[in-house]
Amino acid sequence: MSDRAVVWDLETGDVAALEPLPGGTSSVANAASRDGRVVVGQADTGDGRSSAVIWTDGGPPEWLTEGAALAVSADGSVVTGYTTAFGREEAFRWTRSQGSISLGELDGAPAREGLAMNADGTAIAGKLYTSEPDVYRPIRWTEAGGLELLGVAEATDEGRASAISADGEVVFGLRSEGAAAHIFRWTSTTGVQPLLPARDTYESAPFSSASGDVVVGRSYGQSFFWDARTSQHALVTDRLGAIVPWDWDWDLAMATGVADDGRTIVGLGVSSAYPQGGAWVAVLGRECGPPLPVAVRDSPEPAVLNAGLECGAVPGSACCAAPSEPCGAGLVCEEGACVQCAAFTPLGFVPGHLDVSVGAVSGDGRVVIGVGWPADGTSRAVRWRLDTGVAELLSPDPYVEPLAVNHSGSVVVGLAQVSDVRMDAFVWTETDGIAILAPEAVATGVSADGSVVVGIRLVLGGTQAFRWTAEDGAVDLERGQAPFSEAMGVSADGSVTVGRLQDGDGNGPVAIWSGNGLRILEPSSAGLGRGTGVNADGSVVVGMRQGAGVASVFRWTEATGMVDLSIGVPGALPATTRSGATVAATLRSRAHVWRSDTGVVKPVHGVLQGIVPDGWVLPEAHGISADGRTVIGRGPNPRGQSQGWAAVLGPHCTAPEP
Repeated sequence: MSDRAVVWDLETGDVAALEPLPGGTSSVANAASRDGRVVVGQADTGDGRSSAVIWTDGGPPEWLTEGAALAVSADGSVVTGYTTAFGREEAFRWTRSQGSISLGELDGAPAREGLAMNADGTAIAGKLYTSEPDVYRPIRWTEAGGLELLGVAEATDEGRASAISADGEVVFGLRSEGAAAHIFRWTSTTGVQPLLPARDTYESAPFSSASGDVVVGRSYGQSFFWDARTSQHALVTDRLGAIVPWDWDWDLAMATGVADDGRTIVGLGVSSAYPQGGAWVAVLGRECGPPLPVAVRDSPEPAVLNAGLECGAVPGSACCAAPSEPCGAGLVCEEGACVQCAAFTPLGFVPGHLDVSVGAVSGDGRVVIGVGWPADGTSRAVRWRLDTGVAELLSPDPYVEPLAVNHSGSVVVGLAQVSDVRMDAFVWTETDGIAILAPEAVATGVSADGSVVVGIRLVLGGTQAFRWTAEDGAVDLERGQAPFSEAMGVSADGSVTVGRLQDGDGNGPVAIWSGNGLRILEPSSAGLGRGTGVNADGSVVVGMRQGAGVASVFRWTEATGMVDLSIGVPGALPATTRSGATVAATLRSRAHVWRSDTGVVKPVHGVLQGIVPDGWVLPEAHGISADGRTVIGRGPNPRGQSQGWAAVLGPHCTAPEP
């Protein structure tokens, strides 16, 4: 099937395909004039070559030059992109009077692509290529001054300018500096300035509105939105707020453009209906106001409680009529006013620590355990109480990593490195502190009351899953002929253990151990499965499996068998609730939750629309409480630091459990 350029009419919803070149079969539309009558892009000529083309009023394509057209002026009279017509790939500027003209070169290095154009076509943003070193540099070209390099970069740094304001005075782009990258903003006065914190996860160059006040792009597999009025960035999903319902399962993975006024954003994403991907459009009406936080301000102006939802700014003024009237995610109607009933809690840093990682949350949702890394390069076991968000060390000993916690948060298990070549399974209690549970082992799960611990110990030629109690000690679990077995989780009542078996080639099935012995789920000669979470009575198992190049998160019950919740590369280990009706997992570099009543996988950011502060990104989910009200994870904060977080739905909210 060949790609075809199309045009959507947002007023009518009509989609019209644009004609390819004579002899060609495929085409791509890359940009449109302000009134939408002129579209530019590229089309094949039938002989393996690509040509820059222009469509006017939906008519047949007009050939401009070999290459691709990537941007067009507001009135459709000026086009830029790249061409191979000059003997090498170069950026061009096209008009009817002059045809295609090269943007030139700097010190022998050619301008490679024109990626964006100002309103009247007199300024172009793009990239320049240097062969020594082999990198791209961000550039701006103007009709009056020609080419200029944006910023003074180190020899190994590279970047590109991908957006430009209507007057051509503000340029945005992506610039890499070693392993990290940042979105930058350039003016002739300020030079290149970082717009957002440096990260290693910016996956597309940005796009901007005509004024340069709104910038959109992609980071951590999510579409982000930056507004000059707040100097903060948020996810496009949050910007839509209450307009996006819970069972709307689109993953807005990439923002690819924004209208001149900043109110219409377009992009690409995936959903259950379009697993291979599709296009989306988000239109913010003028009555929605600017993207303000979810709090009623002391101001005579209307406060935006959530995008698409407004109420008077005076505290106590009516904005809903009855408790049944929706106020948006994270809000509930009480006494005629929408009030917040959800919370997002950043987990504090241990003094002197540079980074933290969360591991698990207690069943009651009050305690989170994880690891902190001080400046000396060692690691420390950390516990947070969510009522304060304050971090405290479980032990002063280095190289102690907690992996699981019981229902009340009073028992923690994990691994303690006792030498360069040995680690032991430990158990920590509030009364006795840390005690070694089993030598050369790792404790990975604990029952609700803390009396049963499961884990993995090293044996000659492999690994061995074990189950520990104070009465019996560490007892090996059946593994048949498999050289490797791992116990990864245990039910709240301690009766069911889940994990995996593995052969010498890295393949093996999900394993369940109970009073009935070993049970293998859907055995297979190829691929690998792992049970990582189990509900209170062991009737629901969640985990990950992969094979034939496909990885997914699964949920198993006796009635349904193993059901894939989402196809994609799983991240942190999936976890489930007391009933097994809600699953928390990391998919496509985003924290997600799945609910059995809707069958929908939803990003955590979407569940907490308007609650997560601007600038936070939630790429990882690491656990969920027994009642499904508390989800924990890790992600970059507004300063770009990796930090743990907890998302908590309060008692007045509808819990995510059915």
